[in-house]
Amino acid sequence: MNPLSDAFAAGKRLLADNPSVATLADPSVGVLPKLTVLPTMAFWVLAFGDAMALLGRTTGETRAHHQLRQHASEDSEHWRWFLQDLALLAKHGVGPSAAEDVLAIHWGPETRAVREAAWTLHHLLRKHADPVARLAILEACEHGFDAFMSSIRPVVQAWEHYDELAYLGSVHDEAEAGHALHAEEDPFDGVIWEDRDVAAIVRDVQAMYRALDGLHSAYDDAVRAALRSTSR
Repeated sequence: MNPLSDAFAAGKRLLADNPSVATLADPSVGVLPKLTVLPTMAFWVLAFGDAMALLGRTTGETRAHHQLRQHASEDSEHWRWFLQDLALLAKHGVGPSAAEDVLAIHWGPETRAVREAAWTLHHLLRKHADPVARLAILEACEHGFDAFMSSIRPVVQAWEHYDELAYLGSVHDEAEAGHALHAEEDPFDGVIWEDRDVAAIVRDVQAMYRALDGLHSAYDDAVRAALRSTSR
């Protein structure tokens, strides 16, 4: 039995209860305010790309080492699609276009939780040399991405320019569906847990979920801020 199962299940529940889920599903909130989550998440997406570059340098020949390199190769270029979507949204008035406004968003107090999530991810990946611990951290991130996409997908599909989106569109969905690691029933099958500090891994997985919960709450804050600005 995977001793991380309870931590994963609790993390999924935490993300499902995040206020951003209800906000993104709220039919009274327009599509464009909801799409402000994309420029809000830029620091996270680009930092995740850096994390994949880090994992791409992983050495070792165990199954877990191979999985880390597979993750890196499959996810390393997704940030380029994200930049395409940012440009598309800016063209339609969503997100900043001036360089100083971009920096103000990404380094301002409103996105502190976004930066914290990115720094937590990098800290945990560098903290653990054990590839299984690193896989556990990435599994939490996968759950975070799944929770976010489940919430945002109906929003972007309702947008008239959906077909032009890459990161939030079918290009990314099709790439994710084709990833070899997603076809695995249990990425931790065969792990020898007795050789590991499971309690420490669980604590760090929980820390990653808390950071992701803060990240998603920042999305909720961004939508609400966009609503307030349009109501003035």
